[in-house]
Amino acid sequence: VMVSDEGAPPLSSTATVVIEVLDENDNSPQFSHKLFQVKLPEQRSMAGPQEIYRMVARDDDVGPNGKITYSLEEDSEDRFDIHPETGVVTARGEFVRGNYSILT
Repeated sequence: VMVSDEGAPPLSSTATVVIEVLDENDNSPQFSHKLFQVKLPEQRSMAGPQEIYRMVARDDDVGPNGKITYSLEEDSEDRFDIHPETGVVTARGEFVRGNYSILT
């Protein structure tokens, strides 16, 4: 890095800066499986959200690049939710035998 002033004559100084990249964001978050199947007991009604599963993923990056945030891409029925930090999936509503939902 070089700095200079606008004097007559101009004076200047230089310094060396070393930049060390500790970690690139080069690893994608990974789940242990591509598909998870969760079976729920049949329920006609629930008073409130019930914890049904906890997703766990890992990212081999270090520091902020390794921070994982969970979200659902689609939930058209508005029956499921996921906590953005813990990965805990909750469900609400009725669950009748033979029905299924696909979450991404």
